[in-house]
Order: sequence, then C-alpha cells, then structure tokens
Amino acid sequence: MSLSVEDTVADIALADSVSPLEPDASVVLKLTGASTRVGPATWGQLHMLRHLARAGDNAQIFNYHTLLPVPDGCDLRQVLNAVRDVLDRFETLRTTCQPDGDGWRQTVHGDGELAFRLYEAPAERVQGVAERAAEDLSARPFAVGSEWPVRCAVVLTAGRPVVLVVAFSHLALDAGGGLVVQRELSRLLAGGAPQPPPAWQPVDQAEHEQSSAGRELNEQAMAFLRQVLRSAPASMFDFPLGEPVAERAVVLELRSPAAAAANALLADRLRVSTSSVFFAAVAVLLGAYSGRTTTVMHLVANNRTSEPQLSLAANLAMDGVCAVDFAGLSFRQVIRHAFEASIATYLNSQADPSLRWETIGQEGRRLGRYICLGAALNDGRPPASEVEEVGDEPLESLLRRTELIRHHHPFGGGRFYIHAGGTGAQTAFTFIGDALYVPHEAMSRLAYGLERLLVTAVARDIPAAEIPAIAGVQPVRRGPEWVRCPDGWADLAASRELWRTVAGTEAADIYPVAIDGSLHRLVGYLCAPADERSIADLHRDFMAALEKSTAIRTPDWYVRCAEAPVSRTDRGSWAGLPVVAEGHGR
Repeated sequence: MSLSVEDTVADIALADSVSPLEPDASVVLKLTGASTRVGPATWGQLHMLRHLARAGDNAQIFNYHTLLPVPDGCDLRQVLNAVRDVLDRFETLRTTCQPDGDGWRQTVHGDGELAFRLYEAPAERVQGVAERAAEDLSARPFAVGSEWPVRCAVVLTAGRPVVLVVAFSHLALDAGGGLVVQRELSRLLAGGAPQPPPAWQPVDQAEHEQSSAGRELNEQAMAFLRQVLRSAPASMFDFPLGEPVAERAVVLELRSPAAAAANALLADRLRVSTSSVFFAAVAVLLGAYSGRTTTVMHLVANNRTSEPQLSLAANLAMDGVCAVDFAGLSFRQVIRHAFEASIATYLNSQADPSLRWETIGQEGRRLGRYICLGAALNDGRPPASEVEEVGDEPLESLLRRTELIRHHHPFGGGRFYIHAGGTGAQTAFTFIGDALYVPHEAMSRLAYGLERLLVTAVARDIPAAEIPAIAGVQPVRRGPEWVRCPDGWADLAASRELWRTVAGTEAADIYPVAIDGSLHRLVGYLCAPADERSIADLHRDFMAALEKSTAIRTPDWYVRCAEAPVSRTDRGSWAGLPVVAEGHGR
C-alpha cells in the first residue's frame, strides 16, 4: 500500500526529533610519520568548496556515511589498525584546505588524531544503533581548514566490534572515491595486508590539472560549454516565484520498484544506460513544468574514465551542462537524444570551476540575462543492470509498493536537484528543491510523473503530444506582463522597473518587438542628457543590477534619445525622436 505524503511527514518528523545517541566510550587513534604535502587545490575540491560556501551553516548536506560489517575474529585493535592503514595510504583523508590568495591550497598532514565513538548494543539493535551513529557523525559540517574529512564510530556486541561506521566529507571523496576507500577498508578488516600508498594522490591530480594537458582539457570543456549554452534556455526557472514558506527545502523520496524496473527494462531494450533513461524522463518533466520543450541542467560527472583517476581516492565529480531539445519527439526518441547528449557532457565536464563560471558569466552578458543552471541530476547507482535484482514481478503489481516520503532538511541552496541511489527494488529517487521555485505539490507531481512516464513507456512508445498528459505535470503560470524571448521568458514590468533604476531616470522604457511567431526581442529607450555613460556602460551596469534574477532581461538593443517623449504609451512614442547613440552594448 502506498504511503501518502501526509502520513509519511509525521513519521519522518518524529524520527528527526530524536536526540543524538550518546556513545558508551571513546578511543583516539594517533597517526604519525605519514606523508606531508602542500599544493594547489584540485578542480574537484574547488567545485565542492563552492557548494560548501553556498550551503553555509547547512554544509552537512554534503556529508555522507557508510556502514561496514566487521568480520568475526576481528577485534577493536584490528579495526583501529585498518583505519590507520587507510589513513596512511590515502592522503585525501588527511587533507585540509585553506584560502591562498584568490584561490585555495590543499595541505596533507602527516601527524594527527582521529576520535572513535564506541557504542555497545545487543545483536538485535546493532543495525539501528549503527544508523543512528552514522547520522550523528554526519550531522554537522566539517571544518575544511582544520579538520580531517573523516569521522568514525564502532558498534560492539559483548565487547566485539560488529560494525564500523565512517562519515566522509564530499570535499575529500565523491562516490567513486568513497568506493575505493570502502573496498580497502573491507579488505583490511578481512585480514588483508597493508599496501603502500598509491603513486597518484590529489596533489598529483592538481599538478596534472595545472599542466599543458590540463589546459587542453579546459579549452575543450569551455568550447563545449559555450556550444551548449548557446542552444539552450538561460534558465528553467524564468517564472514568478511562489509564496514564502516556513520550510523552504522540499525533499521527497520516491521509492518505486516499478519505476526502477521500468528504467532498467527501457535501458536494456534501447541499448542505452539507465542514467540516460532517467535523465530523459527528468528532462521531459522539468520542461513540462517550465513550459518549454528544451531542458538544460547539470549532470554530475564522475570524471573516472581511465587510470590513474579511475582508482583515485579523491573528489573528482563535477557538474557538466547538458541540454536536450525534445520538441516533437516521442519519449523513446527523447531517451536516445538524452543518451547522446549526456555522453558528450560527461566527456567534456573536467575543467577549472573558476574558468567555467567565468565562461557562463561571459555568455550571460552576451545574452543579456543571468544564466541560471539551477537544475541538477546525479545518478549514484552502480553501473550494473538492476533488472535481475528487481525480479520478474509485473509492473502493475510493483506499482502497489510505491511510497512517496517527505523528509525535513535545512535549506542548502539550489533550485532543483534529483538523485537516484540504491539498486533494484531498493532504488530511491530523491527530489530536492526550493519551495519558491518548486512548491511541495508541484514536486509531488514531478515524482509521480517520473513513475508514470517510465512505466507507460515500457508498454508502448509515448507520442510527443501525449507526454504532458501522461506526466501529469501542470506548467507554471506566467502573467500577461511576461514575454517570450529566444533564450526564455522575461517579466517585462520588472525589467522596465530595473531599467529605469539603472538609467537613473523615469524617461526610460523597454518594449517587446515580435520577431518570429511568439518570440520577441527587447528594445530599451532612454533620455538622460546628463548621463555620460556609453551604451556598453549601460549594458554592463544593467547586468550587474540583475544579480541572480531569472525574471529580468536586458534589452537586445539600446536607443539613447536626445529628447523624452511627451507620453510613453507604446514604442511609437519614441519614434521620430533624435537618436544620440544606439547599439547592443555587448
């Protein structure tokens, strides 16, 4: 039986109100004589540092944890030794980051201490205690400049360790890097002998990124980024904001064995990845919500295609920008397009984040609006097919096991993020959003729409005309003051108001000019004889005043007149007035 959102909210709220679990004891592991190094931060570290800064006091949302079973016969000293060997082997677990001029540096520490919380629990409570301990370890942000990015606890039964609990900061390890560390820990706990540190560590990765090979990667990635940005809307969120709410973070977890099975079946039939099927469905849903047939969003790329990056314990994951135009396409055609587009993105996502954001800013100034890449997708599932794990139960039967669960988390920034994790019937699709842009009701529709699209597409291909109805997503409403431009929608009233502020006069206005069907270009007029700014200066100042507004757009063409019109009823009011200067200002 499916749980309703209202039923689940009470359950999760009760669980969240439980106080932290007090450990029964603690022990401190001391490490001395390990490698010490200092170097520039890697691109992956810079990327995560930006996310941590945006999250502020809620940066713990970028922590994650793992529970590792301790084999029989392994005592507490052996557990501590295994962790010591892993700390010695992987420098990322002993690395802190400090500001360095306009950038950041990483410092690898050779000496330090790591405290372990110890919990005693009977066999029947071990799992619950381990999960509580993991939540406690991950509950506060790491101090990136002074604290090692790892925390540990051990759950014991009758004095024998049974579970090792480890929490990591994403600054140190992405999902791939976490698997490298977890496998090594499991091997050591099983009695494996310690191995020497790998030759390639995060400092070596940073040096590679600063080399000529890294510069080539940057150039390739920036060329690809410009290509995508020039073929996509500037934002998926160019619409009126919702009403402020007390709980701004919207977090829904869709547990749908039917959606997981359909995802895998479609990937197998079309010979594409499960990630591309997932991406296609999300692209269609988000496009329908935003009222367009092209979706642009971030795809989290692991950047682990070959050695030495493949087995590097570090954070290499970064956001790549991907756009899919699905106008007139059936859903299975969208899947194939999404597969091709996502592959291209993954191959061009490794780059210096500062250069990336500089390029996005340049493209925004060229367009004349803030480029908001506020939608992101991360598929954290293992690459193996989940079809066998789900089993052969009919999709109609699996649908009865769907659950949509609402979680309560602090707001960590961002407008829309969706994550897929787990395998088989345990797959969970987590939707995270900002209630100002995607309210709870809309997010629920998106979640159920994902399931409907995937399940329906297994039985038959869905023609383009039927996709919105099957998705069941209601598009956002824009008022009469909103006009559609080639790069997205703009709030004309808000754009005019800000233009008058930038121009420093009420004798300024913006008018839409139809160019192709429902699309418009914007023309801005002003009369300010005492203002000596050039057209380029005015455009620069207008762009600066935008800040991060996705509703406002600058004019495509500026016209400075020597006189102000007697009345400003329409664009014709300015016709015939002497023109002092005009241009696009780019």
